Order: sequence, then structure tokens, then C-alpha cells
Amino acid sequence: MPLDEPMARPAPPRASPRQAPPPPPQPDVAAGATSHDIPRLPPGVVLSLPVSFTARPADYARLWLRNLILVLVTAGLYLPWARVSTQRFFMRHTHVAGHRLDYHATAASVSPL
Repeated sequence: MPLDEPMARPAPPRASPRQAPPPPPQPDVAAGATSHDIPRLPPGVVLSLPVSFTARPADYARLWLRNLILVLVTAGLYLPWARVSTQRFFMRHTHVAGHRLDYHATAASVSPL
């Protein structure tokens, strides 16, 4: 092969089409349940659920004022209980698909101490 001729380069390997990674395994909901036992919506289907909030502003104002007074009187020690009562108020007045939400945290779990 003469030196003045360019060398032929081998063709780059053809890229294989990208395959989607397998879906991650779903956690077990109940003892003995597998991801195949849990009903799922088809991919791309969005389920719309009605959401409503049923609290009155006066009820929240009463809760806010009570929490404020107790936090001031206790020099801030009541703050974890105030946070829990506020979250419970909002959750218990929120309904999704006709079911009321609930909040199960305790003051000790939200306390910074």
C-alpha cells in the first residue's frame, strides 16, 4: 500500500437501539403480596380524584389564636403540639374521593429536642 493513499478506517460499530430499563420492583404492601398482586393503572393513564376542603376560616382562626396563646404562655414549649394540631386540622378537613385524610404524627416526633 503506497504511503500517499489514505488508509481506510473501519466503520464504527452500529449503535443498538436503546432499551428501556426494567421497572423497579414494587414494595410489598401486605405480607406475602407481590408486585403482580397489586392492581395498577396502565402507563400514561392519569386518574383524577375529586378533592375538597371543608373547613371554615373562623375555625382555623380559633385554632391559630389558641395555639398562639399557648405558645406564648409556655415560652415556646407548646410549639410541637401546635404544629400537630394545625396539621391535623388541615388533614381532617381535606377530603379526597370522599375519604377524609388524617395525620398521625405525635408532638414528640416533630419536636426539635
